Amino acid sequence: MKCDADLLAKMASDLKLAGKAERTVEAYTGAVRRLVRRTGRPLGEIEESDIRQYLLDMVEAKVARGTFSINLCGIRFFWMDTMGLDWKIFGLAKPRYDKKLPVVLSRGEVWRILDEVTIDVYRVCLTTIYSCGLRLLEGATLSIPQIDSDRMQLHIHGKGGRDRYVPLPEGTLLMLRGFWRTHRAPILLFPATTRKGLKHSLETDAGPIHRSSLQGAFRRARDKAGIRKKAHIHTLRRRDGRGCQALGSWKAWRLPNFAKARHPARAPAACLRRGESSMIVPPRGLPPLTFFGERVDA
Repeated sequence: MKCDADLLAKMASDLKLAGKAERTVEAYTGAVRRLVRRTGRPLGEIEESDIRQYLLDMVEAKVARGTFSINLCGIRFFWMDTMGLDWKIFGLAKPRYDKKLPVVLSRGEVWRILDEVTIDVYRVCLTTIYSCGLRLLEGATLSIPQIDSDRMQLHIHGKGGRDRYVPLPEGTLLMLRGFWRTHRAPILLFPATTRKGLKHSLETDAGPIHRSSLQGAFRRARDKAGIRKKAHIHTLRRRDGRGCQALGSWKAWRLPNFAKARHPARAPAACLRRGESSMIVPPRGLPPLTFFGERVDA
């Protein structure tokens, strides 16, 4: 309905004025749309009892804590901040408190998963996420200006607009340099690949790899590797003590030659596991170039 569309547009503008991120705006407005579909009534006719029953149904269905929290926050923002209605249910309803132990992958399990990732861009991106402790979108959208090779750090634009610096292992830097040479995109390290090929993707500015594509690649590799744990990409941030110790040593992250490897993006995980230490060198016959703060003469 036009009235509902106007109210949702007003809610979206209120969220932007409140400094919320674009993904938060989409999540909160989506929560209100789901409530409208569930009740079958226009926004102007929904009452407190409808919201109470909707939230109670989610509690009885034992939805995830994050799902309940997003729906509650979106609905509460609309009626309290956009509509100006301070109903009692908004002070009463709260997401349940869960205290669950996180899923942690051993180094061997991580290598087994990475070895099963067959597409170069996904393998290198996931390896970077693991070695630097990045979130999914932080790794997928990584760009050349974020790499400080002099200080061996990544400048990460984090969740909630909070920037931070993370250590960059030397081997990971070498791996990124070698992979960049396979596409030479001007900004992005992990450009999206379309059905028409990477060249078409760069010409049309298709942007970085999509989060769902990266998640799908990880799930397929996890299942193919026979890992039964409920691991996802965020699990790569939770490393055991041995993994952290190894990542802190650049000697453990010297990688094979991208120019000579038959499967260049598959080489890092396998050779990290075996401890091989051949260095990455630029392919011959190319003009001098500068990337990641270093001039390379072919």
